[in-house]
Amino acid sequence: MVDNKNLFMMAAVGEALKYQKANPSFGHEEVLKHIMRSSNLKQQDKLLAIAAVSKALDYKERKPRSTDKEIIQHLMSEVSKIEIDEE
Repeated sequence: MVDNKNLFMMAAVGEALKYQKANPSFGHEEVLKHIMRSSNLKQQDKLLAIAAVSKALDYKERKPRSTDKEIIQHLMSEVSKIEIDEE
């Protein structure tokens, strides 16, 4: 698993938001597929990225006028709720 999960999640969410801006017609599934294809991650890290990006996209859907900074700040306030078992 990545050493700094907060930084990793912020990077994954930042990439997802950037990709969605470039492709506004794409939904959650397409954005998540892009994130998974564009990185060589271990399984646990992929799960962490999926959880973070999914939470961020859900928040953006509920509050569409939120800036990327606000979305990432919200995610960081929720980060303690995202846990992946390290087996």
